[in-house]
Amino acid sequence: MSVNKVNSTLMLYTLVGLTVAIFSKTALAQTNGNAKNRSIISESEFRNQYASAVKKFKSGYQNVECHFDCFYNEYKFQAHLLAKDDSVVGIMNYAKATPLQGQYCSKFFCITPNYVFNLDKTNSGAPYLLSSISHDKKQIVRARAVTSRDLDIYLFAASSMFEVSVETMLEMPSFKIEKIERHAPTEDEAEEVVSLDFTMNDDTWILTKGHLVFAPYLNWAVLEYNCRCNFTNNNFVIYSGINNFTPLQKNGVPILKYAEHKEIHYEDEKILSPASKYSVKLLNFSFGTVDDSDFLLSNYGLPDTPLTAPRPATNNLMQWFLIGNGILLALIVLYVIIQRFRTAHTQENLS
Repeated sequence: MSVNKVNSTLMLYTLVGLTVAIFSKTALAQTNGNAKNRSIISESEFRNQYASAVKKFKSGYQNVECHFDCFYNEYKFQAHLLAKDDSVVGIMNYAKATPLQGQYCSKFFCITPNYVFNLDKTNSGAPYLLSSISHDKKQIVRARAVTSRDLDIYLFAASSMFEVSVETMLEMPSFKIEKIERHAPTEDEAEEVVSLDFTMNDDTWILTKGHLVFAPYLNWAVLEYNCRCNFTNNNFVIYSGINNFTPLQKNGVPILKYAEHKEIHYEDEKILSPASKYSVKLLNFSFGTVDDSDFLLSNYGLPDTPLTAPRPATNNLMQWFLIGNGILLALIVLYVIIQRFRTAHTQENLS
């Protein structure tokens, strides 16, 4: 072999060696960098911090009012949402392009611990009409569940995963955290975030697994979520969404500024129907502007009389007991009168 060939071979091996070393160093640096960008957070630490955040959130949302521009697929409506203590009001004003505008131009719900009522109007110039009212506790709970899509993904988005309260989910016995990590600031997120993967195995819940991203710097608000709900093993829905919030307000909680949500139904791993898309954009918000009158019918041009709970019906056994005693007493009185009449009549005949 000539000297030139030997030198060329040595140079080739040297270049290959340097290339391998450079790529190995780069890959190692990326691995170390990713490891540095992630750190473990214990489940107990997360639960303690999130529990404190929930208390602050509930305290901060004692009196809040928001207006949103909302979009459902290609339809548009404006939502006016109010919350005070344990009472909420939702007013949905529909644009002309929406299906409901032909039947209603505005739908209204009010939910309090003592009653729930619904109003609607057929056109903007018409008065509100009372469509339903109930004082039944089960109906009140059901009404809150029905309106969760109008409340939790808009007004209470910071503490919800679509229609599911994160606090409620964490309290479920079958809820299991599979992985939880801190992530250092990035170009997309200027502050540290925490991601959480979970599974659930509970026959009373169709929610089976999911992924959440929290913002500790925004009182642990939910920035992203993705979850699966099984109707059957081969029939399920994937819910996903992203939230963008205002900075923390004076009361320590953020307000939803913009959000996008998606709902895709699958069967046998194939999309069953077109994805449902929801989005919301904040118009304005205020704290301390909600009044107790906002939860009364009179505030919407109707009498408050139906809000008074009907008197509970008297127990049937008690009713019959009282009726029976009344009849018995009447018979006794009648008997005494008859006996006295007979005695008096007998004495008259003897005299």
